[in-house]
Amino acid sequence: MTRWVIGDIQGCFSAFETLLGAINFQPQSDQLYLCGDLINRGEDDLATISWLYHHRDVVFPVLGNHDLHFLATYYSAKPAGSKDTFAKLLSSQHIASYCEWLVQQPLIRLIDDHFILSHAGVPHIWEATKAIDLASEVSCALQTDHGRRTFFASMYGNQPSSWDDALSGSARLRAITNYFTRMRYISAEGELEFRCSDLSGPNDTRFQAWFNWPRKDHYQLLFGHWAALEGNCAVDHIEALDGGCVWGGHLIAYNLDTGERISVQNPISSPVTIRTKS
Repeated sequence: MTRWVIGDIQGCFSAFETLLGAINFQPQSDQLYLCGDLINRGEDDLATISWLYHHRDVVFPVLGNHDLHFLATYYSAKPAGSKDTFAKLLSSQHIASYCEWLVQQPLIRLIDDHFILSHAGVPHIWEATKAIDLASEVSCALQTDHGRRTFFASMYGNQPSSWDDALSGSARLRAITNYFTRMRYISAEGELEFRCSDLSGPNDTRFQAWFNWPRKDHYQLLFGHWAALEGNCAVDHIEALDGGCVWGGHLIAYNLDTGERISVQNPISSPVTIRTKS
């Protein structure tokens, strides 16, 4: 059995198929872990979700911000934006099954008590046990139709931008969700900065890239979300896996057992395969 973690697909099904061939994925024996943002902005969201759902016994995603936005459109009638590409998916005859599967996926996964997978990362203010417990609060809120409608109706927003254990209700769930799915820059105290996504960083020097703050736990962290990094994060025990595929970059696969990376360029340009050791 080979276990791969794949970065943000975002509906780039051609690149995804190419990558599956490059890693010689065998669904009878191999496993895929996905960094979230499975759909939206790529050329075929429906084909992507259909493939993942068909192979759901060996596919283990975490939810990203684009996945949650899609689910909000389905469960709470949130209007799709002008850049959203999932209209065809929403009209699929299998949409209820797809969404029921997707909404059951967590914000964070612990693998072998060694790897932690989440879409945007794990803030340094939470050790692994607390992060997993907080993520489970969101998962619990999504177990019922009423909980889903309530959650998605109040999910959007940048406040609260700092964590407080006393937070409750929709504000608490929104904050947890933002840390796991939207975080890039964060202060020492845990305040999130949402405006900056490039690598130059915010003008306010209190904020650093989340992975630059020291951690107290021993886990290897795997994340996507931040396309500007192009899959590069020069920090020990942290793997950035968003290669900006949807922007014409690369879709990256990381072998959990060997540390090998295999990436394919989005076929918007000519596909290439790159193999490296992390």
